[in-house]
Amino acid sequence: MSGGKTEDSIRSLRRGLWDNIRAKRERGEKPAKPGDKDYPDPKQWKRVSGER
Repeated sequence: MSGGKTEDSIRSLRRGLWDNIRAKRERGEKPAKPGDKDYPDPKQWKRVSGER
């Protein structure tokens, strides 16, 4: 790979929804409930899940 970046460093730059969910679980936090400000709306879920 050019530029000397390793796959791990690139992956850490491109963290996504599921990485954030796993990190939150590791910290012992509860998932956001519908209606919470942190809860994704249906449009966001559709975008990250690849549905069209």
